Amino acid sequence: MTRILTGLINCVYVAILGLYSTATFAAAACDISALTVLATDNFKIVSAELNRNNKVPYCDVEARMQTTNNVIRVRVGLPESWNGKFLFEATGGGAGLLVDVGPAVGRGYASVTTDTGHIGFVSDMSFWLNDEQRTDWIHRAVHTATIGAKAFVESYYSQAISASYLRGCSNGGRAGLMEAQRYPDDYDGIISGAPAANVGLIALNWIWNAQVLRKTPLSTRDWSLVGKAVLDECDQRDGLSDGIIQDDRRCELPLAQLRCTAENSKKCLSTEKLQAVQHIWHKPILADGSTMLLESRGYEHEFSSQLFYAGVSRMELLKLAVQSWNSPRGGFEVSAIEPSLPIGVVLPFFLKGVPSVLEQIANDFSKGILLPPTRRLDIGEFDVVKNGPELAKQLNAIVDVTHNPDLTAYLNRGSKLLLWHGLADKTLPPSVTYRYFNDAREHAMEHGYSASAFDQAVTLYTAPTIAHCLGGSGPDTGDLLSVLDDWVSKGIQPGPVKVVKKSSEAKISRSRLICPMPYEPRYKGQRSINEASSFSCEIPMDRVGVNGISTSLQTN
Repeated sequence: MTRILTGLINCVYVAILGLYSTATFAAAACDISALTVLATDNFKIVSAELNRNNKVPYCDVEARMQTTNNVIRVRVGLPESWNGKFLFEATGGGAGLLVDVGPAVGRGYASVTTDTGHIGFVSDMSFWLNDEQRTDWIHRAVHTATIGAKAFVESYYSQAISASYLRGCSNGGRAGLMEAQRYPDDYDGIISGAPAANVGLIALNWIWNAQVLRKTPLSTRDWSLVGKAVLDECDQRDGLSDGIIQDDRRCELPLAQLRCTAENSKKCLSTEKLQAVQHIWHKPILADGSTMLLESRGYEHEFSSQLFYAGVSRMELLKLAVQSWNSPRGGFEVSAIEPSLPIGVVLPFFLKGVPSVLEQIANDFSKGILLPPTRRLDIGEFDVVKNGPELAKQLNAIVDVTHNPDLTAYLNRGSKLLLWHGLADKTLPPSVTYRYFNDAREHAMEHGYSASAFDQAVTLYTAPTIAHCLGGSGPDTGDLLSVLDDWVSKGIQPGPVKVVKKSSEAKISRSRLICPMPYEPRYKGQRSINEASSFSCEIPMDRVGVNGISTSLQTN
């Protein structure tokens, strides 16, 4: 029974966090002794199993590597039919586990991942108190595993790697940016999805939101009203009424529609609840009038997503489980992360109810990162406005890629960076990625790059209906790895990408385009609005000249 309950909660959490994949995993025998001969001294093979149940049969190898004063686990998938390329799967959250390398191996890649030097699950940040494990998680483990695995792959195939890529989302996206900035020679191309680029501000965001909702809880009905009002207000601002808000930066909170009046006494929010929504939307305003944290305007329109409610509200266990199981899961081929929640984490759910994901993450991160180890403060005791700015500043210098967004060494060698972010992301506000892209672009231009040269090497896609890393109410499944590979190996500049929504029968129910910034999909005025072919990528009038580009893109 315990195993079943743990599995149930585990499924619920990874579905909410957007870190679940349906990729299968199977294993058979493989020759350790023969592989050990090929490995370097710091690549200690501990297991090897032949997997013939994947699209491409492969040898699944696990190894140990020594960093300064720590040991990291590394997994390598070696396909029988190799395409000559190397792909690193960077792990989300607190890492602490080895994800499935099967999806990339199924496409012919030698695929690699690491646990970053500790054992844990998604939101477990207890390793932060260990200096060596913290350093490995921040940057050292991915680089160490990359160097060791590359040498092993080339020795195994007796052939040089033709191209090396990394892809990751959330913390995996941050790891990709850290690689580009700290170790620019490691990769020819990187896909960084919804990157946790500014860990300090992100964690403070979660704590602020959790504090607001503790004081003034909002029900699923309340959030539904907010979502409908936002959609009514902002849907047509892209010129098409289709249930999709193309760019949340054009959207403002429709206070008049939500405020209770004599004419609107039922479908409205009380003054206290409306103020709570405003606090979450805009975040605290400092004494100088600035906004310290990252605005959350973007996901509130996802009122049809039951998993959104779980992100911000407490829910009954069985109701949440049913909604999680019934929610379709898609994404840009993000690797599976299936953390095994300890029974000590599961049992309190049956006594207190399921906490919101937002509150759970805020609690776990505060214990590991924000609060001193000698004081186990509840997140409600942390003064975000008073103590947040200095704490964010300290963390920024340690862990964030925003501290010095210098991509010039990476770009100088001809490498490419593909950023993307779902605009329905309730975990990491899209403003994180907008800000990083603009800061990196400005830094490159200060160091001799023209705007066009930067845009030829770095691109940003935004996907309106995709939640954190995968899933969402609209089209949520696409292939960015092929876009990156074509960019690096064939020189084909990223253009429109088709994203689809699949029904439970795996049939495509809706498709749309996502476009590299500053382009946006525009309806051609013919055929169905549910088909990608009915759209083209154009620069909207309020974005003309933003990046020095003014032409339209052709659909591939």
